[in-house]
Amino acid sequence: MKRTIDDVEEPQASTTPQQNAPVRSSMDNIQTQQYLMRSLTEPVYYQRQAYAAHARRMYLQFGVGIIFLITIAVSVLCVFVFVFCVRFKFTSNT
Repeated sequence: MKRTIDDVEEPQASTTPQQNAPVRSSMDNIQTQQYLMRSLTEPVYYQRQAYAAHARRMYLQFGVGIIFLITIAVSVLCVFVFVFCVRFKFTSNT
């Protein structure tokens, strides 16, 4: 019996995500293994150092922001005091 094109079934795409998942290259596997080995062998001290450095940067930024806001507030206050003094002086002279 001869088979025709109509008899041959077309391959269907799988509905399970595992079969449709892209094949990982060996480079990805090597990088993953290197990352895992580094995280296992790297002392906790370095992780704490990185966290402490990050915290210092955040506190420094926060401190600079607070100082900036205080400087602006003092400047605005000085302008108000100057304007009030000048106006009060002009009104007392007349």
